[in-house]
Amino acid sequence: MPSFQPFAMERWQSTYENRVAYNLSESGVHPLSLRELLELSGSGDIADTLLGYGQSNGSDELRAHIAALYPHCSDECVVAANGSAEANFIAIWELVQPGDEIAIVVPTYMQTYGLAQNFGVQVREIWLHEAAGWQPDPAEVAAAINERTRVVVVTNPNNPTGAILRPAGRKAIIEAARRVGAWILADEVYSGAELNGIETPSFFGEYERVVATGSLSKAYGLPGLRIGWASRPAS
Repeated sequence: MPSFQPFAMERWQSTYENRVAYNLSESGVHPLSLRELLELSGSGDIADTLLGYGQSNGSDELRAHIAALYPHCSDECVVAANGSAEANFIAIWELVQPGDEIAIVVPTYMQTYGLAQNFGVQVREIWLHEAAGWQPDPAEVAAAINERTRVVVVTNPNNPTGAILRPAGRKAIIEAARRVGAWILADEVYSGAELNGIETPSFFGEYERVVATGSLSKAYGLPGLRIGWASRPAS
């Protein structure tokens, strides 16, 4: 096994992010206060909220609400997590074994890149090209995904560019994954934060092997709630 690869960006953030006068690189919207959240929810009193253990996979009600975000999804296909980072972690942990290959669309938030390396998995990169509006080359997609590829990771809308995959790019990724039976891990945490107000369609439902992850941290402005999820097709 390779030596442990620390998540350099998160290490840097944990050291400096909260000690600056002006944060010019925050990746989400300004968070809501607890008062604002209660006003939006119409429930102004949380004094009687029980602070006990919840269901380890998320309550039935929470998972039903998450499932409603995806076509033909049910609460049984959803697991709640401590943010989308944990959702991505458990997905990678479940889907790959040492010696496998994983293809990652880059540039990206590098969590899954480091996870793959720490799990003994070889990473192949699929680059988004700035000159093409931060879109992948379909030929490069096909070349990066082979019979050893277990997972294709795509962040859509993209972090850090903000670009949204066009139909040709989505089609190339789905077709290449289907050709070899690979899973697509679609990190869709920025869905709903689009500047034009048109929400990016999920990969979920477009291919039979998609795990879609998301959270309340970005578009919802609720990172402190630490609620994320992974949704998979019914078995």
